[in-house]
Amino acid sequence: MESMNRMRGMGAERADQVLPVALDWLERRGSSDDWFLHVHLWDPHTPYNVPYEFGNPFAHDAVPAWHTEEVRTRNWALAGPHSAQEPWGFSSDEWGPPPPRQPWDAGSPDAVKAIFDGYDVGVRYADDALGTLLGKLDDLGVLEETAVLISSDHGEAFGELGAYADHQAADEATCHIPAVLRWPGVAPQVHDGLHYHVDVAATVLDLAGLRVPTRWDGVPIDLDGSSGRDHLVLSQGAWSCQRGVRFGDHLYLRTWHDGYHGHWSDEMLFDVARDPHETTDLWSGGEGTAALGASLLEDWTKAQLERTGLGDPMDTVRAEGGPFHVRTHLGPYVERLRATGRGEWARVLLERHADEM
Repeated sequence: MESMNRMRGMGAERADQVLPVALDWLERRGSSDDWFLHVHLWDPHTPYNVPYEFGNPFAHDAVPAWHTEEVRTRNWALAGPHSAQEPWGFSSDEWGPPPPRQPWDAGSPDAVKAIFDGYDVGVRYADDALGTLLGKLDDLGVLEETAVLISSDHGEAFGELGAYADHQAADEATCHIPAVLRWPGVAPQVHDGLHYHVDVAATVLDLAGLRVPTRWDGVPIDLDGSSGRDHLVLSQGAWSCQRGVRFGDHLYLRTWHDGYHGHWSDEMLFDVARDPHETTDLWSGGEGTAALGASLLEDWTKAQLERTGLGDPMDTVRAEGGPFHVRTHLGPYVERLRATGRGEWARVLLERHADEM
């Protein structure tokens, strides 16, 4: 087995840096049998730094209609890493000076447009790179007999819950991700039900004629027309301590650590069928649809603890001091909030997280 880890530190490699290595590997190995190649394209991820010469195919497209100036103004007043005033995290030190395709903040409609375009251009750049890789497989004469899976580890928020250019929550923007599986001999199909990422892994094993381990949570997708699971439980422990339950038309969120997004309530409820960008919190008490979401989360947690015999990883993260990416940032961030006219959020965060100072 040949290892080709080309990641540089935290990543952020562009496709033009990754492609030559992948194409060279395929040139040497792609015509043989029984190989596996994982190509990681970072371009749709912060920081948005596609080369200038690629241009901007979306220069004349409008910002999505839901993200109005009213939304931008409301978000501008909020707190939290990757908020409208800090879409890079807590400060630019996280990545260095902002590249031209990603503004320092969302301080104007033009800046919001640039943030959306930075991501869209990154997706397009990665898409073109994928086309090059598939073209190489075709040139080698093995495209039709090669299984190809295209997916992502997370989505990206663009104003949802007040966050930009990152994955802050266990919500629709973060957890609704692409999964395109091309398998030799299987006709194109669309499955728009609820599926876990691990269900795709189980489907690959099933298609390959292999047994799915009994300890896996993944269940093969029924290629004859399954509508998916009746609900999913989603987790976020890197930037906040939060779990979501996606069921029916709704998303229920339970938050134990807000990741310094002071406007997040302990419980929230959204109708993501009618409000996919989570602009209106419908939670008004633990009744009705909200109660169902809470019950599904409680039942899932109990079942997982009984099945594994281990503690809840969410409790471990909380005991370690909270989400990894926000630890030690509260003091400096409170000062920044005060200096940028958001002193009320500084007060809220100090009350919520007094033990972290």
